[in-house]
Amino acid sequence: MGEGTVVINPAAVLFDVDGVLLETPQYEAWLAAAAEMRTEQPAGAPPVAEVITREVYQRRVAGRGRADSARTILHLIGLGDAGQPVLDHLSTRKQVHFLRLVEEGAFAVFPDAVEYALAWRRSVRLAAASASRNADLLLRRARYGARRGPVRELFEVCVAGTRPDKRGLFTAAAAELGVPAAECLVVEDAPTGVAAAVSLGAATLGVARPPADPGILRAAGAGWVVADLAAAPRPEP
Repeated sequence: MGEGTVVINPAAVLFDVDGVLLETPQYEAWLAAAAEMRTEQPAGAPPVAEVITREVYQRRVAGRGRADSARTILHLIGLGDAGQPVLDHLSTRKQVHFLRLVEEGAFAVFPDAVEYALAWRRSVRLAAASASRNADLLLRRARYGARRGPVRELFEVCVAGTRPDKRGLFTAAAAELGVPAAECLVVEDAPTGVAAAVSLGAATLGVARPPADPGILRAAGAGWVVADLAAAPRPEP
């Protein structure tokens, strides 16, 4: 353990999936689905990629469930008054693009996240908690280590897309592990997730992988913010 390493002692660690454990094509899928709505946009509207930048996505969309994300996307592209059928169509098209991109291999494991999970797994229980309904599938497909085991096996519990918000997801994951949410460490890359963890009294580690803005996570209340989990707080030796 390096000099200056912060040591903490939570009862359990809850990991977000997209952006923390895995690099996934969530942003690209939403962008592709939103671009298909251009025929319903006002003439002269800017390209979708200029409206929904990665920074806007991190601030406004990341960490939210599919329906909430779709509402936000429609608002951003000027279709906030569209009805439920349009929202449902956008959500469906996003999932089609997401699964296509996954089949094309557009997702990867973050090695620092696997190492971090392994470091904690020796002493505390771990859960994955994600707003995405695709999280469990991706964790089972993603592989790590020399024997190429599924990343899913690192976690006793995976709560994925079964609650309306991150607060509910973290509460459910902690309950399944048998510990209070307030005694957990939550590892998150989205400000909505950080704020939810803080509201539960949990210790919160923000992951701001470049080019993400670490200031967004600090403003949401993260106790620590790192660009690489190698620099994150560690379990007691």
